[in-house]
Amino acid sequence: MSINCSINLKENDINENKNIVENVAIVDCCQSPSYSATNNFLNVSHPMVRQSSDTTQNRRGRKLSRSSAFDNGEPGTSTTGGTQRDRPATSCLGQNEMRFCSPTQCTNVIQMTNVVDTQDGSSDYIQLNQYKLMEEIAQGSYSIVKLAYNEQDRNLYALKVLDKLKLVKNFACFRPPPLRKRGGSTQNNPPTSQQSLSVHRNPLQLVQREIAILKKLAHPNVVKLVEVLDDPQDNFLYMVFEYMERRSLMELPTQNPLNEQLAWKYFRDTLKGLEYLHYQKIVHRDLKPSNLLLSESNSVKIADFGVSCEFEGIDAFLTGTAGTPAFMAPEALSENSNQFYSGRAQDIWSLGITLYALVFGNVPWYDPYVIALYKKIKNDPVTLPENIPISDPLKGLILGMLCKDPGLRYDIMQANILFFN
Repeated sequence: MSINCSINLKENDINENKNIVENVAIVDCCQSPSYSATNNFLNVSHPMVRQSSDTTQNRRGRKLSRSSAFDNGEPGTSTTGGTQRDRPATSCLGQNEMRFCSPTQCTNVIQMTNVVDTQDGSSDYIQLNQYKLMEEIAQGSYSIVKLAYNEQDRNLYALKVLDKLKLVKNFACFRPPPLRKRGGSTQNNPPTSQQSLSVHRNPLQLVQREIAILKKLAHPNVVKLVEVLDDPQDNFLYMVFEYMERRSLMELPTQNPLNEQLAWKYFRDTLKGLEYLHYQKIVHRDLKPSNLLLSESNSVKIADFGVSCEFEGIDAFLTGTAGTPAFMAPEALSENSNQFYSGRAQDIWSLGITLYALVFGNVPWYDPYVIALYKKIKNDPVTLPENIPISDPLKGLILGMLCKDPGLRYDIMQANILFFN
């Protein structure tokens, strides 16, 4: 059950607090704020999907079969048409870091389908190309996820449905980081990537950016995108992911946190996935337990790259906020809009909050008002609940990753060293 941080503001309260209303609004500080209203579409029934896809009764009869490139090989191995990638000479990881994470690098081969055919099925499902859409299994800020059965390979998948019209209509609610000019490595103008940090005027470009990122990823601890169905004549875009039957790692708050041994295990899986992302020059920006999925083999896979971005050089130098308020680093909450901060350090902070939540069942700072929450994150020290005893190494790891000074905060190499020792 998610933390319910929603608040109802009376009219007189709004008049007295005009300067903070836009920042307070109605929020859930453990949920991403991209689009707070889930929209009626997110509760769409299968008949509504069928109606929007086929209103003329003139169905497009062509069906595209899945590419043979999708085999049943293990994640992280090269697929038919994948190309092996060499480690660049200027890696974003140091030599000591590389010894902990040396996965085989390959490009994820994704089937791109531009014709979507929907047909009437029984009352239990809707046919979408080779997929039978069944019950809803998850709901996001601007999408729903349905369980889908592939009739060709007889496997289950998680099929994400995005409403293109709703994305465009509600884009005003989302603000990507502003564009900064490239230049020398100075305090006011550090090196960055114009392409990865540019403002996308078209919200569908954000989805395309997520797809482009997922194409680059093939790792046992990162969820795999299998196919994208994007018909220009359809109002919906469909993304087909591997199905994680055990769903997300944890919903907050919980009265049943993990024992330390299991928390260490899940942390290690997440750390390996994050190290791989940073090696691929990608920062996630929204790490949290609900974005960590459990596979049948009880391994963790990082999911939801909706606010992720790529970078050039050694790090992503970001401005602005993205992700979930309770998991944001203090340097990301600066009132100075020209202040850059490290994307990799932000990911480490979010990982530290996640580890804290795994062992204690809650986030270290909470407030229903976003501004008040931000002040706590920036000013209040980390306190570890005494009613749940944990080992000294785990305490040190949590406190090291939640150091408010990003320059003194643990990095991936230090977290790895502490884990192995």
